[in-house]
Amino acid sequence: MTTLNLSPDQKQIALGTPGLRVIVEAGPGTGKTETVAHRIVALISQGLHPAQILVLSFSRNAVRTLTRRLGKIAGITPLHTEQLRHLSVRTFDSWTFRMLRQLNHLPMQLLQGTHDDNINLLVHELQSANREAAMQLMYHIRHVVIDEFQDLSGVRGALVLEMMSLIAPPAKQGNGFTVLGDPAQAIYAFSLQHGHAEHIALTSGALVARIRETYKKGVATLTLQHNYRTTDGLGSLAANLRRLLLRRTNGRTKFTALRDFVSRIKVTDEGLKPSSILHGEVRTAAVLTSTNGEAIRVAQKLIDQNSDPAIPIILHSPSQARYVPPWIGALLGPTKSDTLTRGQFSRIYVHCFGITHAQAAAALNIPSENDAWQRLTRACEVGGDATSIDVTLLRSRLNWADLLPDDEGALGDGIHVMTIHQSKGMEFDAVAVMPENLLDREFSSEDEHLEAANVLFVGMTRAAKQLFRVDKGQVHRPMFKWAKGDRSRWCCWFPKWVNLEMGVSGDIDAQSFVDRRVFAQEDAVANDAIIDETQHYLATNAASLRGKKVMLCRWRIPDIAENRFVYRIHIQDGNAPGRILGLTTESVTYDLLSLLHEKGYSLPAKIYNLRIVDVVTLGLSVEARQSVALPYSRSGLWLGVNIYGSGDFQLYRGRAAGGTNKKSNGKRRSKAAH
Repeated sequence: MTTLNLSPDQKQIALGTPGLRVIVEAGPGTGKTETVAHRIVALISQGLHPAQILVLSFSRNAVRTLTRRLGKIAGITPLHTEQLRHLSVRTFDSWTFRMLRQLNHLPMQLLQGTHDDNINLLVHELQSANREAAMQLMYHIRHVVIDEFQDLSGVRGALVLEMMSLIAPPAKQGNGFTVLGDPAQAIYAFSLQHGHAEHIALTSGALVARIRETYKKGVATLTLQHNYRTTDGLGSLAANLRRLLLRRTNGRTKFTALRDFVSRIKVTDEGLKPSSILHGEVRTAAVLTSTNGEAIRVAQKLIDQNSDPAIPIILHSPSQARYVPPWIGALLGPTKSDTLTRGQFSRIYVHCFGITHAQAAAALNIPSENDAWQRLTRACEVGGDATSIDVTLLRSRLNWADLLPDDEGALGDGIHVMTIHQSKGMEFDAVAVMPENLLDREFSSEDEHLEAANVLFVGMTRAAKQLFRVDKGQVHRPMFKWAKGDRSRWCCWFPKWVNLEMGVSGDIDAQSFVDRRVFAQEDAVANDAIIDETQHYLATNAASLRGKKVMLCRWRIPDIAENRFVYRIHIQDGNAPGRILGLTTESVTYDLLSLLHEKGYSLPAKIYNLRIVDVVTLGLSVEARQSVALPYSRSGLWLGVNIYGSGDFQLYRGRAAGGTNKKSNGKRRSKAAH
């Protein structure tokens, strides 16, 4: 393993024995990910199996970055990399889900809880009579790496303490840990305000203090300081800002200083034009906003200004469903048996993604045949040498948080639009920040000022080559949050139009993509060949469909006595509906009714300008197959799309679409649609 490019401090961390216990403070761009990657490779070279290493990170973005870096280090085999992706490198949420499953909690019940609910449940298990059983599940782990400690407040911090007490108790030598983070990037302290009461006082600072108190001289503290990521100017800026944030001054003073720094960042002269953001050596760029409503507005402006189809504009949804890669649905959707043998899988793989179908393979970012089989067998938990898998079992697990590696779904080149919070752990060649909403906000407490300062710091330090600012006057009027019960969407009213956030979790009817009724014309039964052709279209165009416009057309649900409406999802062809893809759920209709009815407006007939986020694998959530086309009614797997953005529709008064859907009681929302 080559470590010539590592600093002495990085080498001390990376090459330490499995029993080393260390807290690492690392600012943005100081080589933290590179150090962790070398740490993992070194542990394997010292004789540890990937299953004996556990790496837990706050986000899938950080997991994705780490696994990509692992693949570039000499001395680690592709087999080890694949094993690490499945067994070792996980988000807190997916690892918690797996642990609770192994402690005999029902997956369907876990899926109904929030991530924090599940983590709190695991903490109670580690503190209860089940502690011994949990210890047996973690007995093989020799070293644990905890990333982004600054965001592990509340229940996540409690989980870290309980887990470390089992894996590496102070009196037990030989097992160790590496805890990494940056106090200047703590931007999730607000979660304490809404967390579980018993963990309300456990801030990230208190977590680190507890670790030091518990292990005393047995834990070392190291700091990584040299900035490897950015240009000299950006590196100096990050270092100066970080020193300011770590000073013992009050939050208001820190926020004021950060606000002054931000105000001096150059405002782009060309405004929000894709060609001015993504050019030359800049392959990845991001526009970072304070709110999701602003992100929607920015994406709209970029799309309107984009004259180059080669520049993808990618709007990140705050609440998309779990991403299940499309190669699974493309391969297994056409299967006609509940059991798939290794030989059958090989023939299907060659047929779908052999040399003559290279376009489909590239579009779906499909792994090699052997890696694909290994991932499916691990998802079914039947062992890597299994000669068959149960397709029904795989389908039943589609929504499981630990089904597949947490780095599925690479970001890719282009211009990414998201909030600063969503950008955590990411890196882009160029970053444009639009922070006015945060700069102008009134804060009522010391903690709010401090967190706002840290958020600004995170936004500015995502850039490797270029950093600039966008004036909020570049986008349309702001969107505001509309709420009804437990549902909320960003929206904006104009004299004759409304912009409404759509594509949040629960908005898409999963079964509709292979439902004969959806593709029928004038009440005729659709031919299964139409659905087959649509599935083939999704498979072969998965890459190019990302960011493509779709429109929604109001559609009366057939075979129901009362008039009830949902929306067909069409590829948007100018201002006209093109190819049918699927349906929205009645959740969209209910929210539209709630929004419009009290003002005397009807359900819109057409909703324009939403965007495809991803082509994904979907499946049966219940055994309702009557209208599902063959062969998908047998396999229960197929392809669909996630959509997101601002749906634009015209206002008109009149009877609401002929006596439309009754109001939802909350239970009729299709949460399981994804």
